[in-house]
Amino acid sequence: MSSEYQPAPSVSESIWEAVGLPSRGAKLHELIRQGLPFGLLDQVARLLEMQRADICSAICISSRMSARRAKAGRLTTAESDRLVALIALYEEAISLFEGDTVAAVNG
Repeated sequence: MSSEYQPAPSVSESIWEAVGLPSRGAKLHELIRQGLPFGLLDQVARLLEMQRADICSAICISSRMSARRAKAGRLTTAESDRLVALIALYEEAISLFEGDTVAAVNG
């Protein structure tokens, strides 16, 4: 029995495709500037198998501010930028762990 790392099956699509965002470019920057939809937090939380509150904490949104953003339906530019940075970090973790999403999230 080997204790060497063995990757789990890889994800067939990128997280960018899963959340419906371009991974870079002018379109992504424009979406960030406008403020991403608040519902994107739930999509990211599902993909990362985390609670929305944990995603909010990771991108510096308090529970009180989260309630305000939910009512408004949009994140601010700064919050959107931090969420995109979190998505990019997750994608890099998946790459590091050779497509193993469980290891990327828990590793």
